[in-house]
Amino acid sequence: MPINITHRRQQWPVGHGFFHTASLNSDAGGRTYRYIYDCGSVARTLVEDRIAIYSENEFLEHREPVLDMLVLSHFHVDHINGVPHLLSLFRVKKLVLPFLSKDFELAALADLAANGLSVWNEFSGLVLNPQAWMRERGQGDIEITFVRPDGPDSQDVRPVDDQDSNILLPAGTINHKITGTIGAAGDKFWDFRFYAVENWERYLLLLITLIEEFAPPTEADLLNWLSDPVWIATHHAAVTEVFRSLGSMNQNGITLCMYSGPRHGRPAHGYLCWNTNEPVSQHYWQDYEYRWKTRVGWLGTGDAELRDAPLLEAFVEHYRDYIYAVDTLTIPHHGSIENYCGALGDIGQCAILTSDHVNDPKDHHPSTLVMVNLRTKRNPIFIVTREMDSAVFSTARVFMA
Repeated sequence: MPINITHRRQQWPVGHGFFHTASLNSDAGGRTYRYIYDCGSVARTLVEDRIAIYSENEFLEHREPVLDMLVLSHFHVDHINGVPHLLSLFRVKKLVLPFLSKDFELAALADLAANGLSVWNEFSGLVLNPQAWMRERGQGDIEITFVRPDGPDSQDVRPVDDQDSNILLPAGTINHKITGTIGAAGDKFWDFRFYAVENWERYLLLLITLIEEFAPPTEADLLNWLSDPVWIATHHAAVTEVFRSLGSMNQNGITLCMYSGPRHGRPAHGYLCWNTNEPVSQHYWQDYEYRWKTRVGWLGTGDAELRDAPLLEAFVEHYRDYIYAVDTLTIPHHGSIENYCGALGDIGQCAILTSDHVNDPKDHHPSTLVMVNLRTKRNPIFIVTREMDSAVFSTARVFMA
């Protein structure tokens, strides 16, 4: 049966970080689904301020403060350090994380240690035992899904009931070919398609450098050391020096990308209304504030490594059934050239990147080369900085057959 959907998205201005919130309401079932992709910033007080504004606006009518889904693309502090404050204000039904093998668990713990003892103390539990970490923060009944790039279609999976009370995505460890959905009365109309990107080259470089610095008997011993608060208290400064020696380009190990949009195979059209300042790059899209659209999907890329053509080809192949539906693409790693391939900018009809700067004096976030390439696509570009008037708020009204 035909369905009418109202979908709202907000890309919050948190500078070098990422905080994306969204809500979906349909006339099939009549309830609102709320979800968030990443919640962090290098300026922690800034993202906590934006979370407070989100809470006040979203639950102005004293509704129960519940989030249906929280997705964390990876474990860098600029993507997760707002989560504790978020959990203090909301009950979260479902948490979606990239699956960490022991290798990438090691890399995540090392990265936390490189950010200081207090950061490691606060977030290492999220890496080592997320269920217990969430329980300590009042989220004892949360359902957790780990998304992996390979392996069986499902592993240790608990099925979910086909009901209107939650986003339908199995708990446990799943292959990223499994798609989450929203539906009502058995009629599914909205998809969440994940893609886990692992960067083994960067992980191995980090591992070799850590082994040279600390000389562990085995890789397992190194993982045990990075899981030990006593060892971290003594060695976290040395771990920081390891990361500095590698440079920022070698710190991204794994990212969970996410498509959110109309269900594959269901014809959909609608319009997007943007209430934001003028795009950085207008070109001939000066009337973009209100346009009929055949695309209303969103594709978030976190810090995914998509610079090399084979990596981008695998990414596009994974999303081949959804590329046609993408309106908004987020540019990975705040516009770094180390994560960007020119063909990536061909996806979608507008681009969003988050950064402290519109023009970075260090030419890193964003890179001038990335910005020049994006402007050749003749699509609008939104750079979301710390300033509130750079925020992107959009409403899509979608009509599905």
